[in-house]
Amino acid sequence: IGLKSSGIHSNGISLARKLFENDEKLLREVLKPTKIYVKEILKLISNVDIKGLSHITGSGFLKLKRVASGAKIEIPEIPYIFNKIMEKGVDFDEMCRTYNMGVGFAVVLDKKDVDKALDLLKDGRIIGEVTKEKIIVNDHLISL
Repeated sequence: IGLKSSGIHSNGISLARKLFENDEKLLREVLKPTKIYVKEILKLISNVDIKGLSHITGSGFLKLKRVASGAKIEIPEIPYIFNKIMEKGVDFDEMCRTYNMGVGFAVVLDKKDVDKALDLLKDGRIIGEVTKEKIIVNDHLISL
């Protein structure tokens, strides 16, 4: 399950600021405060069996390797700010190694707990599943 991010969060700000130094609207988007997920996660921990938690910041989706051997992720709607960064020439793979791409926090749990978890999480959505060895986002293999 992925929890929606509030924007870029704390990683990749220097690159984004450089890309948008002359665009005040996009600079404001870059500097949106980072969402903190403590309340949602505490509620979840006391109600379902959590297998892993990952704050998607530095290293992007590669951080999931710390809590799962691999994952296949689908991001249905990439937020505006990340599309604008890609338009400036940063490729999708690099984006997934650097930014959260709209998913600020990931929760790994058994399939039997998914419905209950989604009921508890306001901004939670199924984004994928654990796999044996690779991190794949929108059919792109993400590696170092």
